[in-house]
Amino acid sequence: MRTITETYHAYTYDELTPKAQDKARDWWRSCDDQDSYPWWDFVYEDFERICGVIGVELNTIQIPLMNGSTRPQPDIRFSGFWSQGDGASFTGTWTYKPDAITNIKEYAPQDETLHRIATDLAIIQGQLDCKTDHEGSASAEIARLSSHYVHASTMRAELAEWESEHDESDKWDELSEGVTEAVRDLANWLYKTLEDEWNYRRSDEQVAENIRANEYEFLEDGTHCMG
Repeated sequence: MRTITETYHAYTYDELTPKAQDKARDWWRSCDDQDSYPWWDFVYEDFERICGVIGVELNTIQIPLMNGSTRPQPDIRFSGFWSQGDGASFTGTWTYKPDAITNIKEYAPQDETLHRIATDLAIIQGQLDCKTDHEGSASAEIARLSSHYVHASTMRAELAEWESEHDESDKWDELSEGVTEAVRDLANWLYKTLEDEWNYRRSDEQVAENIRANEYEFLEDGTHCMG
């Protein structure tokens, strides 16, 4: 019996040919489990701030941790980004803020979708004042109607009832539907932002940066060197 020893050369990412770099990036993507770490935390934090500006207070849920304890997290859920039923949703309470339009334009001056959502909610407040004898800021509970799906269409907003001398149920339902459409638009905005972040993280440029930062080495054809 005799032992044959083969010698392999290890290459950094930048030493590979373009074809081998493609293979190296594909290897990294295959190892990147999106559920193994909270890559969405930054998006969630920004979304919480946006909700606060618009007047949405998100519900919280307790998330279990590895040490057996829990931590609060906004009740945001999403699935993505490949199936027709994918999407995002949240639960909470919306309360009209008179300065929401001005403040969201200051916070996100280029985001016309957020500007429109804040404007739509302001219009609902105006309709509430004109069509009913309601006084004060409108408020609505935002609920998720499905336990199986998480896209925006599973959400429903119900305006808080108010005392009235007249039967205003039809107007109340109409205005609740308007709030529902606005918060669904907000959930769709969140989903699009999550999708953009996911695509950015898996772009050629970002994957290459992650490979360089971790100093991975490869064979000449782009196969990752183990050990």
